[in-house]
Amino acid sequence: MSLLSLPREHIVPATITSDQLPEYGVSELLLWKEGVKIHNHRYSFLTRRARGHRHRMCGTTSCQPNIRGHRHRYFGSTSVSVNHIHFYGGVTGPAVYVQGRRHYHRMIGSTTFNLGHSHSYQARTRLARDLCR
Repeated sequence: MSLLSLPREHIVPATITSDQLPEYGVSELLLWKEGVKIHNHRYSFLTRRARGHRHRMCGTTSCQPNIRGHRHRYFGSTSVSVNHIHFYGGVTGPAVYVQGRRHYHRMIGSTTFNLGHSHSYQARTRLARDLCR
């Protein structure tokens, strides 16, 4: 039985790590814990240019409860460009609320140093969506 097909009252309060997401077959997951939604965010953007090229960064953040000031962890590898990749990871900025409880997070950082360069990035996550309505 799929986790998302269970009634809300049967979902055990939990935190799902990003490495567990594929077994649920969803890229964005919401659980209920004491009336607070546990959620994550997707992101997809390009790094800043370095040595004449850019890389795409895309993925899903860690799951966190939707409470004021919360942050998410993220990590991954970039797309291949000029026959190489970079790794990245970090913690988002706090939630920026735009429509009631809908919000996004800022992501600022730098990739690993490969082939004599790294790439900086400054972007934001997509808005969290409520899949449990």
